[in-house]
Amino acid sequence: MFHLILKLKILCLVIFALSATSKPAEEIIEATFDDWLKVCTRSAQNCVGVTFAENESGKRVARFVLDLAPTGQAAIKAFGTLLIPYETAIPHLVSGVIMKLDQQNPIREQFYFCDKNGCNVRYQFTADGLNLIKSGSNILIKFKDVRDLKTIKTMDISLQGIKPLLISIE
Repeated sequence: MFHLILKLKILCLVIFALSATSKPAEEIIEATFDDWLKVCTRSAQNCVGVTFAENESGKRVARFVLDLAPTGQAAIKAFGTLLIPYETAIPHLVSGVIMKLDQQNPIREQFYFCDKNGCNVRYQFTADGLNLIKSGSNILIKFKDVRDLKTIKTMDISLQGIKPLLISIE
């Protein structure tokens, strides 16, 4: 019964997301920092870091966005959003996603929502977490695709250029 309710909730979220019609903000790439892009909206002057996760063959398979939290947030200093498009995989939502930064302990997170573009995972980083990212070199992402549940899919997010990027968006 629990799984049926969970599936219905997920279906409602997907239908809601597909029916929402919002005009995307006009975005520009303001700078490049090795593997990271500084992307800003023209109107709000809000800038974020964007990079692309790559699979084992080096193909870009997902997008990762890092956004600093508004000033005054107590514990959370940044948000990370991983978008896995349906062209890459149809994620097994119940399994969630594992994120592993270099040799740190892995973090398991659930999918935040799915829409017509794919499925999103939202991460929250404390000051300590953000410092680990700044000094890190790679994030490994693991998840399952419903088309092949026996195989764990992996992708890498390079952290090369993250430190100067974060300085530029502070």
